[in-house]
Amino acid sequence: MRLLHLESLRFEDCFDGAIPPYAILSHRWGPQEISYKDMRKKRNLHGLGYDKILGFRAFTLKQRRKVFPSGRSDFFTPDLLSIEWGWIDTCCIDKTSSAELSEAINSMCRWYEKSAVCCVYLSDVSASVVETSEEFDEFSKSQWFTRGWTLQELLAPQDVLFCNASWKVLGHKCRIKGHWYLCPERSGDILNAEIARWTNIEASLLTVSINQIRRTTSIACRMSWAAHRKTSRVEDMAYCLLGLFDIHMPPMYGEGQKAFQRLQEELIRRSNDHSIFAWAPQANVASDVPYASWIKYPFPVLATHPVQFAGSSDVKVAGHWRPHARFMITNTGLELRAKAMKYYRPGLDRYLYLVRLNCEGPDMFATHLALVETGPWLCRAHMTTPVDQLGECLDNSERLFYVEMKP
Repeated sequence: MRLLHLESLRFEDCFDGAIPPYAILSHRWGPQEISYKDMRKKRNLHGLGYDKILGFRAFTLKQRRKVFPSGRSDFFTPDLLSIEWGWIDTCCIDKTSSAELSEAINSMCRWYEKSAVCCVYLSDVSASVVETSEEFDEFSKSQWFTRGWTLQELLAPQDVLFCNASWKVLGHKCRIKGHWYLCPERSGDILNAEIARWTNIEASLLTVSINQIRRTTSIACRMSWAAHRKTSRVEDMAYCLLGLFDIHMPPMYGEGQKAFQRLQEELIRRSNDHSIFAWAPQANVASDVPYASWIKYPFPVLATHPVQFAGSSDVKVAGHWRPHARFMITNTGLELRAKAMKYYRPGLDRYLYLVRLNCEGPDMFATHLALVETGPWLCRAHMTTPVDQLGECLDNSERLFYVEMKP
């Protein structure tokens, strides 16, 4: 990990076991950002990007020096009394090195988690407080809340400090209630509740560790948080989620949407969470079948974008795992052993299976995977008809299914 010394603006490479306390910056990239080589060669040190670095430096050092008579820092944590280092993604990563970029992408969530404090710079927010409905509205509409990479930057750190365009503290998201005395009155409670509403993340999850989030939430639920976020590059929609799922995989820019499929394949290799299948196609997806009023197919077995999990925030892993409900990705497709209801409906002229997923949700479509027989293999389908309108169930037993990945 390469850190920036806040007094001298020099870099130092630090390794596990010898990393000093550091502040970390979260922001939305803009024009004139300063790179690692710019800082090393002392070139292009002007403009908005360099002003942001100097603003982060001045803000952190100013807070570090504020000490109450009792010795308490006028900041979140006593660690900041000794902070001399900072980390900024624009200039602390040599992006011309593919090896260093890969390490950074796979380590970034952990770096945010281990920081003494995360300072969020909201360059598009001018309000100096967040109290009135108009101020909350401006705060909630910041582009920072719409970006893919900022999701892990919100959840991973223990303390997240929100600053406006003038580096004035607006409030914070904090894991430890005892730290709340350092922000404007009531801002801890208010910001956590408001952030939960804007991001569709339960407020209780904003006060726990990233490890606890991974343990207590389903894959589908976490995917839903990224449903309406954006990244500049298609591949980053997958790479920005690596830390949220504790997955490590090499980035390969140029692979496009295959990156999101690779992420899901890695999740299947490491997890038995059926909720990875608890997604629905977008409403405007066309179908060639004439009975599309109640069923559409074929679909790939894995989602192509987190937006397909937009309605899955309430999906949970079932309390009791069925040991025989195993599944895996092979060189030919998905192999899934599970209990399923079998139907035959006139007009479809094929057998339809509703596979019971090992998860809980608000409706049948969140807890069942619809498969249509298309020869020796099956393909994924999406149903809009309730089960009680499908007619007689011909069978309800456990079996092994072979599902095409991309029919």
